Amino acid sequence: MSNPSRRVSVVDLPGEDRRSVENLLGQPLQDNQEVYILAFQPGVVPDEGTRQQARASMRKTFAQTEAHADRKGICDAEIDEAVDEAMDQIRYGTA
Repeated sequence: MSNPSRRVSVVDLPGEDRRSVENLLGQPLQDNQEVYILAFQPGVVPDEGTRQQARASMRKTFAQTEAHADRKGICDAEIDEAVDEAMDQIRYGTA
């Protein structure tokens, strides 16, 4: 069984789709963001091929993120702070 997924740049989302995603997330999206959507059945372990695909996709995303941080001179501490802030926004609705 496969878990359908899609990654798309916010600027490539048609207006109606963008508004739907913003409504689901409860906040506006920025043009420089990407959206990753994954449909799955909780409690069902994906097959090996699906897991390998997911690992490859994550490694690619991590490499792109690291390259961007290097180009922009962003240090690990700044990244950790941004992740913590985002997690607080998600968990508690605070900034």
